[in-house]
Amino acid sequence: MIDTRKTNPQLDAAISYLVGQSDKPRLATWATDLNDARNVGNVRTLKTWLQNHDTVETLQVRFTDDEDVTKITGGWLPGPRGVTTGATFATFDGSRRDYAGIICLTSTDEVWAGWNAEARTLVAYSTI
Repeated sequence: MIDTRKTNPQLDAAISYLVGQSDKPRLATWATDLNDARNVGNVRTLKTWLQNHDTVETLQVRFTDDEDVTKITGGWLPGPRGVTTGATFATFDGSRRDYAGIICLTSTDEVWAGWNAEARTLVAYSTI
């Protein structure tokens, strides 16, 4: 069985992209946090991880396929947001995210990273 934490191309690309943003300290910190989580993290559901956190910081990195090449096409870092968990979704200061369709790549107590294939988006959360 392949350890997806260490071979996931989207996670690798996101970390490389974030490392290249050295002029933006928080993005560089995200790169370190995701890399550490990839190397030592566990797979757990987003719901389980969020139930242990009241406030998180969100990072989203979007990808597109262009002539069989996967490219990063955007990102979003809205800052700290309050979390409320439900049975099938969570809200982040009122913005809803369904758990369905998000596959956990890795998580630690401080960081959770997953992949939403339908939206072609790497989603990550970090404790504040």
